[in-house]
Amino acid sequence: MERLDMPKGLIKYASEYNIVNKTKFRFTARIIAYTVVLVILFGIFTTLLAIRSDVEATVLRTSGMMYQTLPDNKVSNLYTYQIINKTFKNLPVQLRLMEPKEGEIKWVGKESINVNQDSLAEGEFFIILPQSEIKYTKTPLKIDLYSNGKFMSHIKTSFLGPNINANNKTNDKN
Repeated sequence: MERLDMPKGLIKYASEYNIVNKTKFRFTARIIAYTVVLVILFGIFTTLLAIRSDVEATVLRTSGMMYQTLPDNKVSNLYTYQIINKTFKNLPVQLRLMEPKEGEIKWVGKESINVNQDSLAEGEFFIILPQSEIKYTKTPLKIDLYSNGKFMSHIKTSFLGPNINANNKTNDKN
């Protein structure tokens, strides 16, 4: 205001009441309450951002596909995967079948999965299990996701197979 040769105090944060009564700004209970709520919301947002996972993965049995019986008493299912990289660096990713132990993953196309920064990788693979491991029509599977040898997440899905024992009930946990 000095450069324009105007009096000081013409531009300020004040209500009409403060200007008429010539009172100064003061913190009220409402302002303090809003400040506390804002700080709590900012803390929740920061916490959620800090604990989010770097990678999100989904593995689903391909819909409409039945199991395939293979030689040597083995059964296979076709699966599709989607892996989302939420980081700012490219990640090489490996999927490992943890349960049942005797199962194996057979890749369709390329075997290595590289997920670029802030992007999505999709593909397909077969899971092959010996018939001795299939105890229910829907056998639960546990797959672990690793990047550079570091564990990233667990993935649960199910394996559709022949019900060898007629006495076994369908396992509908998954």
